[in-house]
Amino acid sequence: GLDIDPTRTDRMLGGTQDNKTNLRLGPGDDDWEWVLDGDGFDAAINPLLPDLLYGTIYGTLVFRSFDGGIDWHKVSPTTGGDRRPFLTPLTMRRDLPWVLLTGSSRVWRTTDAGDTWTALGTEVIGGEWSQDVVRSVAVTPVDHDRIVIAKGSGIFASSDGGRRWTETV
Repeated sequence: GLDIDPTRTDRMLGGTQDNKTNLRLGPGDDDWEWVLDGDGFDAAINPLLPDLLYGTIYGTLVFRSFDGGIDWHKVSPTTGGDRRPFLTPLTMRRDLPWVLLTGSSRVWRTTDAGDTWTALGTEVIGGEWSQDVVRSVAVTPVDHDRIVIAKGSGIFASSDGGRRWTETV
């Protein structure tokens, strides 16, 4: 995943799987600086505090930097015995950028920039929650209770903030 700093649109952060997570610092900089080890996946830049960065690597591992990518600290949810994906999804709410979602075999949400995480519900209306991993997470910008995930081979939607889900595909 790739994110663009909304205050300096020539500054970007992106996971590149076999080539780690890299940061392009800004104008006239054609080089990407390696900032986080491991297979880099989704990344996010806080639009209100652009030195607050997030990067992910395999196994639902989420990292945070408060200083623009110099120092990184693991802020992953404690997933217990959940199955964890190779490609770790991460989504940031743009209106409340301290709210992020990620996935294992469940969906996880933080409302404090990654300090603590809470597992969302697993009730599927007319169906059953599987142990397949969450591959992607999206939150609509208009209705923040509406969450859509790709899980296993299905697409699931929640209209109540992730308490209950409906398989749509």
